[in-house]
Formats: sequence, C-alpha cells, structure tokens
Amino acid sequence: MMDGKFAFVLYDETTKFLMIGRDQIGLCPLYWGKGTDGEIMISSELKSLEGLCDNYQIFPPGHVYTNDLGLERWYNSQWLT
Repeated sequence: MMDGKFAFVLYDETTKFLMIGRDQIGLCPLYWGKGTDGEIMISSELKSLEGLCDNYQIFPPGHVYTNDLGLERWYNSQWLT
C-alpha cells in the first residue's frame, strides 16, 4: 500500500506507457484534461491547463490511471463506503 502525500506522472517514452497517481486524500493538487488533438495533459496547477484543454477536471484522489487499464481506484477504505 502506498502511503503519504503525493501526486505523480510516470511516462516511459520507449514503450509509451503512462501512469498517473494521486494520494488517497488528495493533499497534492493534480488536474488533467484532453487537448484539442486528444492528448492527455496533466498539471499540478489549474492555470497551466486553461486555454490548452477544452475540458479539464480534478484527478480523483486515491486513483491511478494507466493508458492500458484506464482510471482505477487503488485506495479502498471502510470510511469510503
């Protein structure tokens, strides 16, 4: 289990593998959206995405995204149910 305050983006240029993750409570800010050409854009500051993305949103806390599996919740707690 991952624990702590974090938001990360991991990209492997040779395999084109993308992984995005955020801590379970959402202490670190993370936003994402799609550009006009369909590319995924990620930033820790919302103002960086304004004007570049038509639709941007908060990356959900406790989730991980990979380009092969999509968005999944990695953190499940009793208080979430």
